[in-house]
Amino acid sequence: MQIVGLLIVAMGMAVFAAMLGLTRGAIVSGLSEALLRLFGIGAPAVALATVIFGGLLTLAKWMRPKAGQGRQALGLALLWVASMVLSEAVSPSLAGARWSFGGAMGRALAVAFSGIGGRPLVWLAGLGLAVEGIYLVARLSWRRTLLSLSALAAVVGRWLISALSRVTARYRSKARAPEPELMEQRGAIARVSVAVAAPEAEKPAIASDVEDAEEAGAEANASTEITAVATDTGTAPEPTCEGRQLPPLELLDAPGSDESDEAYEEPEDLSRDIEDTLDALGIPGKVRVVERGPAVTRYGVEPGYLDKESADGLIRRKVRVSRIAAVSDDLALALGAAPIRIEAPIPGKPLVGIEVPNPSRAKVRIREVLESREYQQANFELKIALGEDITGRPYVTALENAPHLLIAGATNSGKSVCISAILTSLLYAYQPEQVRLLLIDPKRVELMRYNGIPHLLGRVEADVEGCIAALRWAGQEMDERYREFARVGVKDIAGYNRSRPEDAKPYPRFVIVIDELSDLMMTAGEEVELAICRLAQKARATGIHLVVATQRPSVDVVTGVIKANFPARIAFHVATNTDSRVILDGPGAESLIGHGDMLFLDPSLKRAVRLQGSYVSEEETRRLVAHWRAQVGTNEMLPVCPWAGLLEARDSAEDDEDDLLIQAEAIARESSSISASYLQRRLKIGYPRAAHLLDRLQKMGVVGDGPSGRPRPVLAHSDDRTDEDDPAAEPGGG
Repeated sequence: MQIVGLLIVAMGMAVFAAMLGLTRGAIVSGLSEALLRLFGIGAPAVALATVIFGGLLTLAKWMRPKAGQGRQALGLALLWVASMVLSEAVSPSLAGARWSFGGAMGRALAVAFSGIGGRPLVWLAGLGLAVEGIYLVARLSWRRTLLSLSALAAVVGRWLISALSRVTARYRSKARAPEPELMEQRGAIARVSVAVAAPEAEKPAIASDVEDAEEAGAEANASTEITAVATDTGTAPEPTCEGRQLPPLELLDAPGSDESDEAYEEPEDLSRDIEDTLDALGIPGKVRVVERGPAVTRYGVEPGYLDKESADGLIRRKVRVSRIAAVSDDLALALGAAPIRIEAPIPGKPLVGIEVPNPSRAKVRIREVLESREYQQANFELKIALGEDITGRPYVTALENAPHLLIAGATNSGKSVCISAILTSLLYAYQPEQVRLLLIDPKRVELMRYNGIPHLLGRVEADVEGCIAALRWAGQEMDERYREFARVGVKDIAGYNRSRPEDAKPYPRFVIVIDELSDLMMTAGEEVELAICRLAQKARATGIHLVVATQRPSVDVVTGVIKANFPARIAFHVATNTDSRVILDGPGAESLIGHGDMLFLDPSLKRAVRLQGSYVSEEETRRLVAHWRAQVGTNEMLPVCPWAGLLEARDSAEDDEDDLLIQAEAIARESSSISASYLQRRLKIGYPRAAHLLDRLQKMGVVGDGPSGRPRPVLAHSDDRTDEDDPAAEPGGG
């Protein structure tokens, strides 16, 4: 084979040299003349292709074709054909000519295209073949190109609309210029209109001249309203539902508008490599479906049949799915892509899904999902734009059907961005009278920027005491709603809002977001777990929903009681298979690739769906929060938390317990040993509280350790104690 390859290389080089006039010979001259007549300007490419083919035959023993080279070869072939067609279009062949720029092949293609659509079709066909060839050779993506062009068209369209609006406003202002003596009256009317929150179309803005007044009135928004009122009256107005506007989508970045977006390349088709690898492992199969998503491509493999000998002859048996699932490491090695996740089988299809990461990921901007038909037509009470699925379709879910969401994953896997996407989805679709937020952020990093928005209840809680008080207040609010439901005779929040008394306001839905559960579980595990479990079990009908996130998915943080009440879960990349089982009750999360790649356990589907999460940048969040803050007033004034009374009651209870601790210490120093029942009688308190005081005395070093139910020795006591005060001789000491 190597000798044949060398001969082909030599022949190709000789023919190419003959085309350049560097050599002469009967055979090579005849071949070059025939190629020039047949292919024209494309004849040298045939000679060079012959040289390359011979070289590949020569080096076939040491070289292995790489994935994607077939598409590049096809692209070169299209460029070769395009060169002949365009050459014939530029310089048509003359009748009887020995050869032409396009050759016989280019002449035939040009005549065929010209007969169908005339000379313009020849140019279009040649240019189309050339562009497609360039795309295949350079490995470009039509999808990315179209998205970039659409984003550019949207930017140009918005600029044209804005310019047209300014020109129209300027023309109208000049046509309706008022008299100078009416300017003072117009300014007074403007102040009164703004103070009473006039509609957008009727409120004039305060400006120095008529032209600026008309333009400012056409472009005024809620923040201008509040600034004008604060200037005239000295105080910020109370926000009303009528005066608030939902944020426009222009606050979010369009796809491809950010320089940080990575250039997306269309992934290579690895179907043949997958089939060859499976066949080498003794597992026949054919790739029937290829689904490309923003981060992962899924290849649907149909298992083949194996022939096994038996007493009755050959028996054909289908390959077991478990055999394909067991060779994920071999596939990852053969494809040069890790990690690989195998979905065996794909739900609803007789195929096994092999999910391979793309060489470059497309960033899923949340604006794409919010503008999608799936989100716009979703008829949910709390719709959330999670991202795009493995086929590239937007994925929208309903939080009220979850009804609570658990998010877990390793550091830098996408949890905080997922929480931002959830909050952005709610802030873009609902007024504060519809949805209220209770945010808990023990890390004091991610959620603090949402302080000051009208949806927020109080402020973002970060202290452990405040977090516990907020959860307890949510439990009390849940109980109060259930009592009101019983009085009206309904069973859930939807029925109450339809049948409520005329003088009662509709109940908004509450979304409680906890950014880091592990910190709360380490400091006050019992109280936090009790409050979360109580809300998770009963709060669904009252319209209170939990979104809990943690970066430590261990059994001491995500306890069995908590996990049992969170049917909807999102798993990002984790380190081990054990962590994946804690979140999803099964493997899979350890095979994710991070940076927004998630498995969403949808309660309605009873299975995990792989998604690429929506991306929300910090700048987008800042613009969104600024939009809502501008409709509230000054950002420094935060409302009083509804659970402030619980914090004061907790502080007073702690002060009372400190006083009891001082008394208990004095009693202990009078005795050689002390028990909980003795403290109970002396202080006239309950037994659990007395036992707690005894434990605190042990931590202080006043009393020592002892068996349960027996008196404990006093390590530091006074010399003036009496035997009557010694409780060691009392039977039944706690």
